[in-house]
Amino acid sequence: MSRLVPNIELQGRAERDGGANQWLPGQPIVTATRRGVLTNSEAITQKFVGAPGALTATWTKPSNLSPNSTTTVVLVGPGGGGGGGATSGTGITNISGGAGGGGGGYITATFPTASLPATVTIGTPVGGLGGVGTAGAPAAGANALNDTTFGTLLTAFRGGGGFNGAATTSGGGGGAGTSAAGVVGTSAGGAGGALGGGAGGTGVIGVVPTLAEAGAGGGGGASAGTVGLAGALSYGKGGSGGGAGGGLTNTTVSLGGAGGGNAALQITGSAGGTAAAGAPGTNPTGMTAGTGGGGGASLVTASFAGGVGGIGAGGGGGGATEAAAVPGAGGNGGPGACWVITTS
Repeated sequence: MSRLVPNIELQGRAERDGGANQWLPGQPIVTATRRGVLTNSEAITQKFVGAPGALTATWTKPSNLSPNSTTTVVLVGPGGGGGGGATSGTGITNISGGAGGGGGGYITATFPTASLPATVTIGTPVGGLGGVGTAGAPAAGANALNDTTFGTLLTAFRGGGGFNGAATTSGGGGGAGTSAAGVVGTSAGGAGGALGGGAGGTGVIGVVPTLAEAGAGGGGGASAGTVGLAGALSYGKGGSGGGAGGGLTNTTVSLGGAGGGNAALQITGSAGGTAAAGAPGTNPTGMTAGTGGGGGASLVTASFAGGVGGIGAGGGGGGATEAAAVPGAGGNGGPGACWVITTS
């Protein structure tokens, strides 16, 4: 006799189905059903994405599984926030936009389901906050408060926040590696996390990761008075870096830098702003991180924010502006995410 087997998706954010129904963070959503006994091709897949108010969730081991059942866990660490742009002061003619945040790391592992506890706490943090300055006082982007975790069994590390705009250059946040988080940028780019993380750029684009599957792209470093520089590409499934905000001189305004894309998936990064805010990062289909947010443009009389990073990707840096105006805010880094796939 056959039975209905739900394919359940759990998400730490509100979802809408055509505007008719709304689900609260962490509430199960039955997305599909299949008739018959659960097989390896009909695995139960659960997805958890960080959102305010839903930073942890609980995975419960399915029942009625065979002794050969396996559970695969995929984690993406949260991205770093982009730095806010600079504001000009007396005697300063060249100022930079805020630097982009670094991308979070990626890791996956498969366990015998019988070896796992009945429940596991999953940590899915939101990304690092973008820098929000005041007139004459830019603010740096931040790391996320936590890494993405599956109990104590598996960890994907966070990307570093980008530095705020300055009178010289502004360093991008370092991308996470497989064994450590990326470092927050300063006037120089933050170091990439150990084993694979790309460093943040210092007046150059972010550095690509050295491990295709795990390393995350470093945030693009801003250069004073010039076009914002791009965040680094991801070459695997780690998060890409955010683009830097545009710089400013007395006579010239600049575009924001593009967010890092994903070379393996042939996805172009989000565009930097053209007298506008940077575009938000995107989320590809599948169990992988998204693309970096674009940097905001600079303008004498206004300010433009950096774009928010996609899942696990860095936020874009804010654009620079004059002393009387509030600088462009950095975009928040993308949240961490977890997928759990259990076969029969």
